[in-house]
Amino acid sequence: ATSKTTATSAAAASKEKSAVSFPQKLMEMLAILESESSDGSMSDQPISWLPGGDGFIISDPNEFTLRVLPRFFSQRVEFSSFTRKLYWWGFRKVTRGAGTD
Repeated sequence: ATSKTTATSAAAASKEKSAVSFPQKLMEMLAILESESSDGSMSDQPISWLPGGDGFIISDPNEFTLRVLPRFFSQRVEFSSFTRKLYWWGFRKVTRGAGTD
């Protein structure tokens, strides 16, 4: 019975650790891509910060899925899975007025 409890606790800890790391991975990904941009504005990247830095935009979902996601996430991640994780963590899609404040 003890080994079952230990396995369950280890699985829960592993799940919690990976869940906590998603926002950290997202911030790390944006920081690295920003540092690699040719002009610092990230205009050459499929994901970039909005003016003011209070949000980001994925301007080219196909390029983002093919080039960026495999680089920063170990398992194969589909765009829909990535957006599902964003929603799960409380990120919301802004359709109007983004960055206009």
